[in-house]
Amino acid sequence: MGHGGHGGMSMDAMIRDMRNRFLVALILSIPITLWSPIGREVIGFEVPAPFGLRDDVFMLILSLPVIFYSAWIFFDGAYRALRARTLDMMVLVAVGVGAGWIYSLIITLTGGGEVFYEAATVLATFVLLGHWVEMRARGGANDAIRRLLELAPARAVVIRGGEEVEIPTSEVVPGDLMLIRPGAKIPTDGTVDEGESEVDESMVTGESMPV
Repeated sequence: MGHGGHGGMSMDAMIRDMRNRFLVALILSIPITLWSPIGREVIGFEVPAPFGLRDDVFMLILSLPVIFYSAWIFFDGAYRALRARTLDMMVLVAVGVGAGWIYSLIITLTGGGEVFYEAATVLATFVLLGHWVEMRARGGANDAIRRLLELAPARAVVIRGGEEVEIPTSEVVPGDLMLIRPGAKIPTDGTVDEGESEVDESMVTGESMPV
């Protein structure tokens, strides 16, 4: 699933941003749920809304940061997907959150009634939690791959024109014949053209002993 609103951000910055959005949604979803019909009828929460507000008006106020900050990435992602004429998970989440919140807003502004602010905000909270966990896992995988790539030697010896030439590994091109001396690291993957030796592949295979 894509993540809207994160263009140009580093992975660490995206993880922090997703964490902050999730925490805001989580903190506000708790009182929204308590002052909702679920809190009143199922949990038995009896504290009146502050400042003499109706329950639905108080929930509307608390839901604003969730919708326009925490969950905004879903609406941004859905807009981008619809512009590209595709339907993805962002569209699904945006429809679910947006429909519940907009319906509740209309009911609140027309005198009050049964609203679903808690459903919209709790849905956004759970999806944001999934995004945060996913991005943390992706960031860990990226770091592992980066560390693995850093193990590659900076320079390689290739045979060009019958002579040994040492060049940066980044300049090795398909078709180059590399010379790998005993004990040296292998700069890139390839096939053995001549000679034989033993290569420790444990860093790639994950084995605890040299393979």
